[in-house]
Amino acid sequence: MRTWSALIIGAALFVAFPSLASTLALERVVLSSGGLGYFEYEADVDGHAELELDVPLEQVDDVLKSLVIYDDQGAIGTTTLPGREPASRALHDLPFAPSALDSSAETLLALRGEEVTVRGPQTLRGRLVSVEQKQHTSPSGEKIQHRHRVTLATDTGLAHFVLEEAESIDFSNRSLSGDINTALSRLASGRERDARRLTITMQGDGQRRVRAAYVVEVPIWKTAYRLTLSRDTNATEAAMQGWAILENMSGVNWSDVELTLVSGHPVALRQALYESYYVERPEVPMAVIERLLPNLDRGSIALEGAAMEDSAAPTARLGSAPTASMAEAAPEERFSAAPSAIGINAEEATTQINFRFATPVSVAQGQSLTLPIIDRALPAEQIALYRPTDTASRHPLASLRLANDSDSGLPAGILTLYSQDSQLGTGTLYLGDARLDALPSSDRRLVSYALDQNVTIEQDEGDSTRLDSGHIADGTLHIVTRERHTATYRMKNTAGEERSLLIEHPMRRGWQLVAPDDQDIELSEGHYRIPITLAADSDGEVLEVVLERPVEESLALIDGSRERIASFARASELDEPTRARLLEVLAHYQTLGALDSEIEAHAAEESDIVADQQRLRDNLAQVPAGSDLARRYLTRLDDQESELEALRDRLSELRQRHADARQALIDQVRRTAPSD
Repeated sequence: MRTWSALIIGAALFVAFPSLASTLALERVVLSSGGLGYFEYEADVDGHAELELDVPLEQVDDVLKSLVIYDDQGAIGTTTLPGREPASRALHDLPFAPSALDSSAETLLALRGEEVTVRGPQTLRGRLVSVEQKQHTSPSGEKIQHRHRVTLATDTGLAHFVLEEAESIDFSNRSLSGDINTALSRLASGRERDARRLTITMQGDGQRRVRAAYVVEVPIWKTAYRLTLSRDTNATEAAMQGWAILENMSGVNWSDVELTLVSGHPVALRQALYESYYVERPEVPMAVIERLLPNLDRGSIALEGAAMEDSAAPTARLGSAPTASMAEAAPEERFSAAPSAIGINAEEATTQINFRFATPVSVAQGQSLTLPIIDRALPAEQIALYRPTDTASRHPLASLRLANDSDSGLPAGILTLYSQDSQLGTGTLYLGDARLDALPSSDRRLVSYALDQNVTIEQDEGDSTRLDSGHIADGTLHIVTRERHTATYRMKNTAGEERSLLIEHPMRRGWQLVAPDDQDIELSEGHYRIPITLAADSDGEVLEVVLERPVEESLALIDGSRERIASFARASELDEPTRARLLEVLAHYQTLGALDSEIEAHAAEESDIVADQQRLRDNLAQVPAGSDLARRYLTRLDDQESELEALRDRLSELRQRHADARQALIDQVRRTAPSD
């Protein structure tokens, strides 16, 4: 039989919610917005001590992973914990398969050959032979299922009894009875899912206090804010109240514990450390004299260079972040925060914000608690926020720009907005809800809570292209054009007061904002935030947002499009030397064009003469030799040969002039600078 116990030495001891351990007391709780909880217990011990704890089963893996024990004057001993083996392995040493325990009939059938004593309507003693299922019919004609006839081999022969009628069955083999009881006990132990009891031994001399801490999964704590605007529309501050909402689902009551709430995003991992794992081993045949099986060689690595150097240790600033996230920060790291009814200190670490409550907190198991984390005035500016991609495309959102001028950040949370009502005196009006993202110290956030129907915005868009610049290099005209996208916003404000408006215009990759030219424009998640002030009761105010991007184009001046070259030569956007160069190129193209036309005309004339000569030769073959018509054809052929000779001389001259003109064009366009 395999038994298992958890033995953890050093800082990897195990502790969990010790609801039944009177020597341990929960002193500190740190809850993370990442869904983790840090629990720290303290106990006074004297000399060697032994602590027993009941551990919730669902927390075993997390506690095995994270627990740490502090005993400054003693030494950590051992910790034992009941195993968690599968039922198949816990019952592997039984004399029958675990499935035989599913019914008494299967158990007796699996124990065939064992001697038993049966008591009931009759008393029998013998060895089990068989178990057969029989159907019996009642006097009313109904069929009764699941009646089993058991056959025993007795001293006088075979005997039978009905299993369902037996009052008791005793095994003569007492060790077999013990095996069955052990198996049933293991199955019952495996069903105990609520808790595991573990024992921790502490070794040392004298009285001292030890601490045990661990990190386990808990419900995340939430943040809810209330923001009250002043009835004065020119007010620059708003009253902010922030509340943390948490639940105690730890399994024990929290009584006067030191509570800290952490807002951050730590990396959280989980591993099934409480499961039992076994390495599968290959089975090899027995080595005998006739057959040897050497060890399998899987290669080797040279000893030198095999060990890699340790990675550089993280800096102290980065290395301190995990500790600060779930443990108590040093007093010198604390920042002052706004006072609250129960007192709170806020600390901003590298990767999170810690809220430590100065007054002990008590929460019963299964109950929720709401605690204030901020109660103070924050700088606030009322703004109308317009994003064209929103569903309400004609109206902006009523928003606030909140600034955090405190020493620590504020976690993300839902925000409920109120406004003091001048007609109700001290009363307030509900304005709407908003979402507040994490707000670091000295930063600002926009929160939107309603639709501002006093402001109406119409948008129109258009695209255009204009020539920007050009130059000639290596026989190529390099042109830069600018594509322009213009968005026109026409705005109307029917409110009797000014509106500070932010227009969030979408950015385009590769495009540049050229208008408006405002130093106060901001960037936010792929948008330009463009501020504008709308006068009270104004109509027809216009804002143009212009985006541009350059587009480069190349045009070969040799064998290029003469029409495009001509259009660029007339473009006033190009400098005068470049346009003069293009005009010179066009003059060469005009010369080449005239020569092309003349060569084409002479070539056509040559083709006509050659075709007519073929006609004359065909006719000459059809008339009598020496006739007047034959002599006429011969005279005409002779005259055409003279014309062809002169025409071909002219074509040769024209083609040479064309080649010279083309070379002049090439020389012209290959000049490297317009001033050449």
